[in-house]
Amino acid sequence: MHFRYNKRWVDSSLWQILPLKISNSTTPSEKYSALIVFVYQEINRSNKYIWKYAYPIRFGKIIEWYKTGDGENDVAYFYFETQNYCSFSNPPKETNNLSDFSNEVIQKLKRQDGWEFAALRELSSISEVNRAAIPDISAFQTTVGQLSLSHFQSPDKKTKYFPVYVKTTEVKPATKLVYNDDLNRNSIELTEGGNYTIEASIYLSEAPGNGSKIELTTSSTYFENPSINTEVVGSRYDEYTWQLIPSKLKNDIMIPIRISTEIKPKSEDYQVLNPDISIYLLLKFDRWLRYTETIGDVALAFATILIAGTGLLQKLNVLNDLWLSLFWIAAISALIGFIIKARTFWLGRAK
Repeated sequence: MHFRYNKRWVDSSLWQILPLKISNSTTPSEKYSALIVFVYQEINRSNKYIWKYAYPIRFGKIIEWYKTGDGENDVAYFYFETQNYCSFSNPPKETNNLSDFSNEVIQKLKRQDGWEFAALRELSSISEVNRAAIPDISAFQTTVGQLSLSHFQSPDKKTKYFPVYVKTTEVKPATKLVYNDDLNRNSIELTEGGNYTIEASIYLSEAPGNGSKIELTTSSTYFENPSINTEVVGSRYDEYTWQLIPSKLKNDIMIPIRISTEIKPKSEDYQVLNPDISIYLLLKFDRWLRYTETIGDVALAFATILIAGTGLLQKLNVLNDLWLSLFWIAAISALIGFIIKARTFWLGRAK
């Protein structure tokens, strides 16, 4: 993921340490944790934006950061990898602790002419959740469950929004995550012909109306499974699983798949915030598969020629006892070739 901010919204001390985009290195020299915060704001009587509430969402690891220059119209970019969800340091009453966090963030990011949307700060009221004790999906549901629907509206309060929360899981079986420096993007590595699944969980503030759906879209060129996979959303929370079978390739390629929603609230007062999530996959050309396919083809071809040739020579009375030996060699070659080709088709790796 990445965020970007105009210079006016960035803390001056943070702006000073950001390298220029043209620098030799745009990787932070120190380990900084990024904290993603959702802020609800309103417009006051003086027509100024006022931060009313701040919600902690998730921590992240900054992979790259830089600024385009030092002019007033320049922009700071922050690329990061999402990590753990948030946990409050004082657990007795979660609502009070959430308010404590909100007050601390607002106070520490406030300045005379507004607020800073990106800053270096130490926060005492928040920490990372312990994944060993709390499953990731539980932390996700706790995080989105504490977001008040009344805080999803425009600053002038004229438009009400209906948030849709979607969490995707890792592709199974376990795969490797690859970061591409040139594209500033993580991708999940899959092998052609493999059989994988991906899961998405959905969470809504209110029950959805009729016609609500969630959809996985893939490329018909690079996948054997249907390119559009649609599931009905009939509950506030549910999970959905789809199959991914990469087709045979000519070379490695990075492509996105999309998970999107079309939620229809029962009330027409809302403007729905339907997410459209792109997940990048690095599809790998399988050289070992090509080698085994070639061996299978050669074994079958060799067996065919040998059987036909020895049969002809036997009819011509050119071979006697040697014919039986050659026949068994051909039969074994044919069996090896058949097993290799049958296994390839069984795994769904042949077309």
